[in-house]
Amino acid sequence: MGMATFPQDPILVQLLIASQHVADPEPMIHDVMGFSKSYGHLLGDILATRQRLLLQLPETVLDQRGLLKEVSPYIFLFYQSAYEFLVGFFAIRALGGAAMPLSEGILPEEAKYFQSKTRASCILFGKGCDVKVAAICAAVLESNDSPLFASCSICTDADAQVAANVAIDDAQSLDPSGPGIVFLTSGTSGPPKAAVLPRRSLAVKYLVPAGSASLNHRAGHWIGGADTMIEPILTGHTLHCIGFKATLDEVLQAYVNNRITHAMFAPRVLASLKDAIVGPSGTLSDDVKAKYSDLFRGLPTILCGGNFIDPAVASFWVELTGRPLQNFYASTECGIRVCSSISGPEGCIGVPVEGVEMKLSREPVGEIRLRSATMFTHYIGDMEATRAAFDADGFMKTGDLGKLQDGQYYILGRENIDYVRFGHLEFPAAEVERALLNLPYISEACVIGVPFRNPPQLCAAIIREHPAQDGGSSRSAASRPAAASLGDVRSALQDSGVLPLYMLPFLLRVLGENEALPLTQSGKVAKGAALKAFFGGTGPHSADSLPTEVEVWNSIPAADKLGVAEGEKTRRAWDWGGLQTV
Repeated sequence: MGMATFPQDPILVQLLIASQHVADPEPMIHDVMGFSKSYGHLLGDILATRQRLLLQLPETVLDQRGLLKEVSPYIFLFYQSAYEFLVGFFAIRALGGAAMPLSEGILPEEAKYFQSKTRASCILFGKGCDVKVAAICAAVLESNDSPLFASCSICTDADAQVAANVAIDDAQSLDPSGPGIVFLTSGTSGPPKAAVLPRRSLAVKYLVPAGSASLNHRAGHWIGGADTMIEPILTGHTLHCIGFKATLDEVLQAYVNNRITHAMFAPRVLASLKDAIVGPSGTLSDDVKAKYSDLFRGLPTILCGGNFIDPAVASFWVELTGRPLQNFYASTECGIRVCSSISGPEGCIGVPVEGVEMKLSREPVGEIRLRSATMFTHYIGDMEATRAAFDADGFMKTGDLGKLQDGQYYILGRENIDYVRFGHLEFPAAEVERALLNLPYISEACVIGVPFRNPPQLCAAIIREHPAQDGGSSRSAASRPAAASLGDVRSALQDSGVLPLYMLPFLLRVLGENEALPLTQSGKVAKGAALKAFFGGTGPHSADSLPTEVEVWNSIPAADKLGVAEGEKTRRAWDWGGLQTV
């Protein structure tokens, strides 16, 4: 077999380094969808898929080198397995292009909208996707300007290619700041935007010892899922892919069957795994600890990011595994992890990683802003939003509020949706959420600023109660009310002494057994959708206009009369932030 070449792309350079580092021809990718593949098989399928693309793509989108032109680098990627994602992603990069992974449930009209924004020239797809792809192609091709739009299937059965027979062609040098991959923003509020990450993004530069293994159970249409597939392959991990819809039992079984040494967790996953491990008792018994503790001992840390983690959940995992909690800060636009803290205080995200500059827009509390070579470069077709995303010094505006304390950064919540404005007082919703989660009978909490007539915004809490334990000795048994009321919650929060009065919820919505908070693709609460679903929309509201399921506190002070709160206990200093009028 002759020598094959890849263009000079940071991701492809690292792929070949990892392929040559792992000389073992045994499978390195174990995919529950039916694939067991070595690096040689992966390289062979990448090359074969690239050739298929060259045969299907319109000639007008290719340059004289046979690479995608910089003005039209985008190709949709539609798949059902992690292996197909990897083949498609690397094949598109091998053509000088940028993949835009699509979610499994995307509607044809949505794909049509994104094609009109990106001018994607093709959709590359895996097995079992034919019907949806045909509908997408029909929707795109029926548009008024009738764009050239091709479809191409991913190859998964090519002959293995020896890594030594694939080289980097220095004559095909690609700008590392050019388009590398496209992710849709989470869509927490407003229409989705297509964020372009540069080629150097996700191109990690380290290798792991033999026997290292990673776990993937998240799809690649958002950065957290894509990274848990791409990074292991670039570093020499054996990758175990258990399906994008894996159950908690299947995740636990993966740790039983394999010694996993690298994994990333979302706070909700850690909380759900905790509940699955401890069972109805709610406590970590010696028997349970003996059964499960060794399963996670291959992990150097419990790597968690994407949102705040319940302190009780964090303590559980540290006690179970003997491993420290590593909290990281990341977002789609950041280009994965940009700040990290090991065993830091609650809310601490630590210090910026190498290559990342971080600052606050103002002191002592301000918007976290960062600058790095791997952060997103622009939103496709939206220069206004792109300009608004950066400050005059080129720092990206994250929209997250933070503070710098003792040399470490702390995140306090979002500057908009996660920040509640009560009269002239402002506070991060995350502080109230943490206080609620520390109440023994609350298992889930979301805090939103609900638009009101006077004052303009009220602190509203959505909570889920722990199920009552029969005869249990958990800390909630003696202290929980029969059914949580707003009065119970406010009284408990005030007794805890962690929140001033102005931060206590004035509205309460208790989730029923079959109700759930709406989530974004990355597992964060979609607060805009939650506002609409549980409080009737963006308002402004009055006490009478809210849904009947919402409990309203009996005394709501007007914005110009802060300090009036009938039925509250003795007032403390700073209960109204020093701005009370009576």
